[in-house]
Amino acid sequence: MPNDVEEEAPENTIEIEEIPLVTNDALRVVDNGDPSTQNDEVETEDVTVSLRTLYLAQLLSTWGDQCSIYTTALAFTYIFSETWLPGVLFTLMGQLTNFLLGSTVGSWVDRSPRLSGPHKSSPITTISPTLVIRASLIGQNSAVVAVSIFQYLLFQYRDTFPPWHEWHFSLTYVGLLIAGCTSALFSMSRDIAVSRDWLVVVAQDRNTLTSANAVMKRINLVSKVAAPVGISVLLEYVGASQTVLILAAWNAISVIPEYLLLSIVYDREPKLAERQVDEKKKRQNPIVSLYQGWKTYSKQLVLGSSISYILLFMNGATPGSLTNSYLRFRGVDVLAIGIFQGIGAVVGLGATFATPSSIRRFGLAKTALAGIWLQHLLVLIAILSFWAQSLCREGQSVCLDATIYSFQLFIVLSRLGLWSFDICHVQIMQEGVDKENIGVVSGVEYSLTNLAFTVILAAGTVFNEPSTYIYVLGISYAAILTAGIVHTLWFYHKSKEALTERC
Repeated sequence: MPNDVEEEAPENTIEIEEIPLVTNDALRVVDNGDPSTQNDEVETEDVTVSLRTLYLAQLLSTWGDQCSIYTTALAFTYIFSETWLPGVLFTLMGQLTNFLLGSTVGSWVDRSPRLSGPHKSSPITTISPTLVIRASLIGQNSAVVAVSIFQYLLFQYRDTFPPWHEWHFSLTYVGLLIAGCTSALFSMSRDIAVSRDWLVVVAQDRNTLTSANAVMKRINLVSKVAAPVGISVLLEYVGASQTVLILAAWNAISVIPEYLLLSIVYDREPKLAERQVDEKKKRQNPIVSLYQGWKTYSKQLVLGSSISYILLFMNGATPGSLTNSYLRFRGVDVLAIGIFQGIGAVVGLGATFATPSSIRRFGLAKTALAGIWLQHLLVLIAILSFWAQSLCREGQSVCLDATIYSFQLFIVLSRLGLWSFDICHVQIMQEGVDKENIGVVSGVEYSLTNLAFTVILAAGTVFNEPSTYIYVLGISYAAILTAGIVHTLWFYHKSKEALTERC
């Protein structure tokens, strides 16, 4: 009997299939979808937070830079009412310093850790005595404070002309020049490190990088417009000397939140620490570094685009000091000049919104090509409008006014093409230059843009009368046309190779 039961038992036994436990994590997957999608969303949110933090740091930096540039230039006119030589020398010394030491600064950026050595989550050990961001922030802000203090001391010599024969004045002015050159160099290193390096790492993908470049340019443009307004209010109500001291205090204080913001970005993005610093790389003197930097720069596949970008700095047909001086000579009202300056700012901001969409639809290289030729076309129309003044008969004020305002209008509209190309070129450099050389290549490019800008300033100094302003426009047009031709040749022969078939 027991044997019978044992034989029949298997037939009557109900086999229960083991059911796996459903954990809370599994429930969350059921409720919220694919966990890989969740991870992507978290990563996207992290990138967004890091970028916004970087944008805020950029706003603090560009606001301080633009306030400093505008205040320093105007303060000289308050101190010496009959000459602009001290201000011109200050600007030229900064340009010359950047030209001579640009590749050295870029090389320093390449061989240094991004912030303060190894990241807490990175296994890579990167030790270097030079720390780009920390040194750049402290160096630049300290130099701006020194510029403000020296300039404040110069107010005791307030007169029509500077007393060059007095040794204490000369010593103060030399100190001002040294501080200004130091500020220019550290500003360059900070800009290279953040816009050409950090931004690429934080953005992670191409579309995000395109949008980030546009936002960074938008911040720069807003600062260029808003900072002069704020400084003008201070100059009006507290005076020039007190404004200089306020600027010094701002730069002394703002370095703290700016550094903290960049530290937050660094801590949130472990990839920022993934840079191997070659400690065996020989530290060269500035002359050798200049030669090696130019040699490296000349071998880049993005060379054609970079040369085009540099040539655009040799442009006096802009809503700047040269054009404004001519318009004032022609009797154009200050209010009208200000209105067109405002239109130029709006057009520039429009480019920062339109360019990312164009890049996504037509590609990076094609959008850059369209931008540079759009600028050429609008500047050409502006110059033709300028030339049309000669066709107006004497006493035809309506004809003269129409040509002048047409000239102004197309000058400001040309900013659409300029800033579109600018945004594209920044990304071309970010994608087309290997990360080991991005600093030195960018440094050489910065050097040459300073040289190009100095050339057009020199042209404006030589052709300084209304009747000769047409020569400044001729040089500007030749530079823009050459830039368009060079970039077109690069587009057809090198762009695909430089951008790894991504354009």
